[in-house]
Amino acid sequence: DWMWRLVGEVVDRERPGDFNQAMMELGAVVCTPRTPRCDDCPVRGICGALAEEKVEDIEDCGLCLKKDEYQEELGVLNYPRKGKKTASRSEVTLVAVLSSVVDGVQQFVMVQRPKTGLLANLLEFPSVTLAGEDVKDSKEL
Repeated sequence: DWMWRLVGEVVDRERPGDFNQAMMELGAVVCTPRTPRCDDCPVRGICGALAEEKVEDIEDCGLCLKKDEYQEELGVLNYPRKGKKTASRSEVTLVAVLSSVVDGVQQFVMVQRPKTGLLANLLEFPSVTLAGEDVKDSKEL
């Protein structure tokens, strides 16, 4: 509950995107991984990275530092931490767009993506990933 109250105080209900954009801008311009500009930071008074003397594990989200990974000599340069990029892969997917008109309204068949992975829980058209031997020339499809 306290988190929702805090968000209600900080984020304008009429324009919540402004807050999101400001946070992204702060990370892109001021709080950068290599050369953070802490003296120019508008939130330095409440910055956990600047004030923190030791790191506590909050959760294992893949981006949070673990106690043994925190380097005291780096200080705020420990933050923000970027996740490791996964190697890109190329695959061919066969997608079926099925629709019908019911009572004058066009409807589409959609399926929910898996709970984990890329675009988790979102809806998509039914599809199947084709194996390498099933695809002779993807331009023919």
